[in-house]
Amino acid sequence: MNGIILWCRRLLVLLAMLLVLVSILPLVQSNEWWIRVWDYPRPQLLVACVITLALHFWLLPGIRHWSFIILIALLTATAFHAWRIMVYTPVWPTEMASADTTDSDSCATVMIANVLMENRESQDLLTLISEKDPDILFIVENDSWWSRELHPVTSSYQYSIDQPQDDTYGLLFMTRLVAEDVQLRQLTDPSIPSVRASLELASGQGFNFFGLHPKPPRFGQDTTLRDHELMVVADEVRSEDGPSIVGGDLNDVAWSHTTRLFKRVSRMLDPRQGRGLFPSYNAKHSWMRWPLDHLFATDDFEISQLSLLRYIGSDHFPVFAEFCIRDGVANNNRSQDQMRGDDREEMHKALESK
Repeated sequence: MNGIILWCRRLLVLLAMLLVLVSILPLVQSNEWWIRVWDYPRPQLLVACVITLALHFWLLPGIRHWSFIILIALLTATAFHAWRIMVYTPVWPTEMASADTTDSDSCATVMIANVLMENRESQDLLTLISEKDPDILFIVENDSWWSRELHPVTSSYQYSIDQPQDDTYGLLFMTRLVAEDVQLRQLTDPSIPSVRASLELASGQGFNFFGLHPKPPRFGQDTTLRDHELMVVADEVRSEDGPSIVGGDLNDVAWSHTTRLFKRVSRMLDPRQGRGLFPSYNAKHSWMRWPLDHLFATDDFEISQLSLLRYIGSDHFPVFAEFCIRDGVANNNRSQDQMRGDDREEMHKALESK
């Protein structure tokens, strides 16, 4: 029995060291995939740290020099994860104010969905689109099959761009709003399309919509292209200094260094802050989820609705929101994050790397 307990203690020490290591790795300023992937599972790491702390007190009673060091390291990692996640819980102040306007002419509904290219349950998505009837619809991972299935929806919208691809980077953009200019762009790679649209609300107020789906970090693929694309858009939003919405599967999580830099550079607000995590991925595994699909907006907007929609057979849940513009709205929003320290240098580095 004592031998089993001894082995459990050794395993606990190894687990604690591993958790501390993967908690520290995302702090390293690197685009390497094996570092950046640890940005994602912060809620899961928080739970693992808490459980390991409990086991530490149970299996390692008393204070020894080495166990005290492990305890302090684990407590620090736990506090760090909790601090990053707390921003996206109701205990934190909201960054974007809730809209109380009933003037639909000054509002736009947006729905974004990663359909999962090999998913063939199109009726679930078609039903959702019919129910929500969004003004702006941005879909990624559509191939030729999905384009055919969604054609009845596409034909009912005033303007659409359909770019089916069989490499999971196809996209479909549709809007019922007045579209002054809609561009299909390749900001980083000819195979990675994105959308920029100059739109107009029924009230006559104009704004820009950016739809993105950059490459994720994975084995053998770093985040250079992803970070470049995000910084290009962030720089455009900041330079033009007008109402803008950015949405899509950004293949990054809300609390990562890259996304927080994107917010500071673009001066955009995250409607999830103070409202919830809205973990859109992985829809197939409830124990391994994080917010991968994003909607950001400048402080010209308030948020009227924000929700994850039901399962559509994809590994992502669709996200639905309603944004509203009215006079003086910026005074109701919490001040956006400002660029600081080496942000400008880091932004230029990302812009130049491609």
